[in-house]
Amino acid sequence: MAFYNQFAQPTFFTTGKKLFPVLLEAIEQAKEEILISTYAFNSDRVGKPFIAALCDAARRGVRVRVLFDYFGSRDDAQNISEKLSAAGISVRAFRPISKWILKHPLALMCRDHARVFLIDRTLFGLGGMGFADIYRERSDIFMLHRVLSAAAVVSFFENLWQLDSRVSLSKPLRDASNPALSFDYALLASGPLKRDQDIYRWLIEACSTAQKHIRIITPFFFPDRRLLGEFADALARGVQVTIITPIRTDKPRYDRFRAVAAPQLASRGATWYTTHYFFHAKIFTVDTHWAFGSANFDIISTQRNYELSICGTGGAILRQLQNIADGFMRDGVRMNAISTPLFIKILGSIFYRTTEFFFKLT
Repeated sequence: MAFYNQFAQPTFFTTGKKLFPVLLEAIEQAKEEILISTYAFNSDRVGKPFIAALCDAARRGVRVRVLFDYFGSRDDAQNISEKLSAAGISVRAFRPISKWILKHPLALMCRDHARVFLIDRTLFGLGGMGFADIYRERSDIFMLHRVLSAAAVVSFFENLWQLDSRVSLSKPLRDASNPALSFDYALLASGPLKRDQDIYRWLIEACSTAQKHIRIITPFFFPDRRLLGEFADALARGVQVTIITPIRTDKPRYDRFRAVAAPQLASRGATWYTTHYFFHAKIFTVDTHWAFGSANFDIISTQRNYELSICGTGGAILRQLQNIADGFMRDGVRMNAISTPLFIKILGSIFYRTTEFFFKLT
């Protein structure tokens, strides 16, 4: 219990190199239960120690369940599943192609992108990192916190666990009757069903009521046209809108989508900064309101994938998020708005509508 007490206040990590030793120690300290959901779990120099630690925990009697996305871990999915299962761990690769291509092809597009880490229903972890070497050095964000109640996290995990074998459930991903995790924040759970899109609804409401500033830090930026409209309305009200992205990501084709959305807002008065390095953090602040977690600021994360974020107002978490965001802004270069001919704007609008339709198709 003394180990958990050091996380009485939310503790943030900005690289896997700093986070992973702490997570491994937390697994070693587990007494009763470990729940993990992650997008990527690879059998590399980062993943192998976690496989060993989880197996050791299971052998000493800890109940361990691991859910990882098949797409995010496809190169090592079978190998990891066999090793964990051999130690008595319940493990599932979320929606493998071979099982779902005929069962429900469109459901294959809805991936488990959530990162959930819960030990003994006490130590809660959330952010953008997975168990793979790609997360070791690059800039990201992950929070560990000793929570008051983990009921909402457990409910979310249980529903994801069942969704591995079913297209949808009759109840939302997050049970609204469950208490908040902390006095400082609550969960935002998202999935492809409209009733589950907590993150999207939070963004719409926050942006529509913004009075001073909106700041979006995200590697992938492709919001739907409704959110773009909320940004435009906010700019017309005099709200300062700042977007911070990498100049390039690890998905070059996706960069073209961002190259349509961000300049549209820059031409209306938004400030767009880009960093020369690829970061993976996702932070949204609107006046004193904030949210962060696994979700990117795009259609895939807010309206298609299964994601988990937390949100709150003010407090120590907002200050820490602002400090992290300020660092990205200092490292960034402001992109100048470019005057675009009318016919290019029309073609861009058609492209945006077409791509938006495709991304929402589930």
